[in-house]
Amino acid sequence: MKTESSQRSQGIGLFMNWLTENGARVDGVSIVEFPGCDLGLKAETDFAENQLILEIPRALIFSTYTAAPELAVLQNDPLVQHMPQVALAIALLLERHKENSKWKPYLDMLPSSYNTVLYMKANDMIELKGSPTLGIHIEKKHI
Repeated sequence: MKTESSQRSQGIGLFMNWLTENGARVDGVSIVEFPGCDLGLKAETDFAENQLILEIPRALIFSTYTAAPELAVLQNDPLVQHMPQVALAIALLLERHKENSKWKPYLDMLPSSYNTVLYMKANDMIELKGSPTLGIHIEKKHI
């Protein structure tokens, strides 16, 4: 039985080609499946301090400006104006269901779910003690 990350890893070659064909620079790194940690970037060379590792053109950043031009009709909608993540979710759904989406190699690499501190329980947050994430969470809570 294949895991989600191993299914996603089958699209790595197409994704890397898509990146470079659209102007991204990804020299010296590869995407690999790390046991127990899903997919991530692996350095294939030693990098000098302050050396550029990745360069992603703005046009390859999935956003409401670069994806789903159909969303232009919603630009004056109050919900979309006050909750831009709604517009982004709609753009994702539109592009995911287009037969010939320019974004297919990228969308095929996305995980089906993710974890974020927003949904963590207090017991899980304790594991972040000493990290900037826990400090930011606490500071916002006291404001």
